[in-house]
Amino acid sequence: MLALYIANVVKPSPSCRILDIAPNISTSYIFDKKQYPNYVSIDLDSFAAEIHMDLTNLGIRNDTIDLIICYHVLEHIKDDAKSMQELCRILKPRGTAIL
Repeated sequence: MLALYIANVVKPSPSCRILDIAPNISTSYIFDKKQYPNYVSIDLDSFAAEIHMDLTNLGIRNDTIDLIICYHVLEHIKDDAKSMQELCRILKPRGTAIL
């Protein structure tokens, strides 16, 4: 359902900077690197993610991400407030976050 929602409602443009946190197969499938070259997946230690990164200390510049997908993640983070601050910090002013 998440993949269908993103594809049919959010409809990100190919130039959109997308951050997929703890990616699952459905979202990874719709973001083909040829069509979405600015798609990046992260996780603390999952083999499914392209980059290993801590959600409470993201090494990403302020206001750079157009779309954040963070599904079934925050309940596993001890300092979820810090994670939310980081997500707000990196999201562009008119960006979209699916949490």
